[in-house]
This record gives sequence, C-alpha cells and structure tokens, in this order.
Amino acid sequence: MGQMGIGEPADAIATIENSRNPSQVVHLLYLRDENAFVTFGIQEHFAEMELMIPAYLGVKDFQLMGSIVSAILERLSDAKDRSSVFVYEPTFRVMDVTYSLSQYKGFMLLEPSEGSMDKILMENAVPILGGRN
Repeated sequence: MGQMGIGEPADAIATIENSRNPSQVVHLLYLRDENAFVTFGIQEHFAEMELMIPAYLGVKDFQLMGSIVSAILERLSDAKDRSSVFVYEPTFRVMDVTYSLSQYKGFMLLEPSEGSMDKILMENAVPILGGRN
C-alpha cells in the first residue's frame, strides 16, 4: 500500500471524493494477502479505522461497494463537521441485505450478516442447464 499524506497510492483501483469537501479523498486498494478491498484515507481525514471489504462482495457489485463506502464517508464527514463523536454502526441494511462491521486486523471488516449471506449466494447462483448425458 501507499504511504499516508502523499496523494493517490500507485495501486489504487478506485477513488471516492467527498462531494462537500473534495480535499477528502479515499482510495480503494486490493489487499492480495487478505483477498479483500481496503480503503485508504479514512484514517488520514477522519482518524477512524479503514474499511476492509472481502473481494467476493466487491466483485459481485463494485458500484454497490462504492455506494456503501460513500454512505459511511458521509456519516464520517457529518460527525467531523459537527465536532461530534463517530461510531461505526455494527449493522446496517442496503438493498435488502444486512451488513455488519466488526474489527479485524486493524480494519473495520464489512460482511453480510449471517441470514443475508443466503440472499447473496442465491443472487450469484448459476443455473445448471440440462442434465447428465
């Protein structure tokens, strides 16, 4: 990963900019060792833990992953603007799927909640056509 405070990391795969404060930019990186996407910039701008999103969630719907990160960034920014304390919500719902956030190796790991995993698996299931020959 890149270093804090020197601009965009060379290995960034996406960038999310705060619409209210364009100087607050968060990058998404792929962390091969964890097979996950991680944010880069939350710690620098908001003094909060970076997010980690398992690769299977990002591959399933990269735009949804960006929307979730953007929504969290809005809440971080609101808390900072009001000089109030920010706390990651342990669970939240997006498009009929409940997600959880929990600490994992210095990150806040985003995962679908147990019951929601079935919904994600069914949406990604590939039907088997035909039968045995």
